Parts: sequence; structure tokens; C-alpha cells
Amino acid sequence: MKPTNTQNKVTPSRLTLEFLQFHKENPHIYELFSKFAFVVARNHNKFGSRAILERIRWETNVESNHPALKIPNAYSAFYSRLFEIDHPRYDGLFQHNNSIANELYDIKIIKTKDAQLCFKF
Repeated sequence: MKPTNTQNKVTPSRLTLEFLQFHKENPHIYELFSKFAFVVARNHNKFGSRAILERIRWETNVESNHPALKIPNAYSAFYSRLFEIDHPRYDGLFQHNNSIANELYDIKIIKTKDAQLCFKF
């Protein structure tokens, strides 16, 4: 659910810009986050986004034997908001505290023809 107290900043914070760069370089992480969030939503009304990040770490590092990809814990707040923006039907699946990740609500998010998310601010 979009908070009423976003900053409506013209330029996002450093952490938001770092997340957007990470997302651009690693779109498969959001794909996994969405996949697991859909699974969770079948059985839960509320869930923790950090648990989904832990599953992604498990799946990518242990199950697939890929080298460890460092996903900062702070990005769980961004991924949960991005998921709910991208899939409004699941608004409220994640509980949101006041966070710098709320800046995502002030960024124009566009889905391209190949289903990739682009950001404009």
C-alpha cells in the first residue's frame, strides 16, 4: 500500500540508486522474488520479504551451485515494494515500515515489451 508520506524527491537517494543499478544488472533476482512471492501469496495474507531473499540465496547458491551473489538485506524493502507496484493485486502481502525504499513510489516504473522494468525519475 502506497504510503502517504513519500518525499516526492526529484533525485532518489544513494541507496535507491544503488538498488536500481543492482536490479538493472541482476533482473533474474526480481524474477525469482516474484516467483516465490506468488507461491507465498497462495497460502499467506502477510509474509516477510527477507524470507524470500533468503530463499533466493539458498536456491542460487546451494541448489544451483552458482557463485554467491551478494544481495544486501536492505534490498528486501525495495523488492517487496517493487513487487506490489508491479502486481497491485498483492498490495498488502508485505508489511512496510517507513523506509527509504518508499522512494520507489515516486519513480515512474515502466514495463517494456519483454516484461523488463525500467525506471524514470
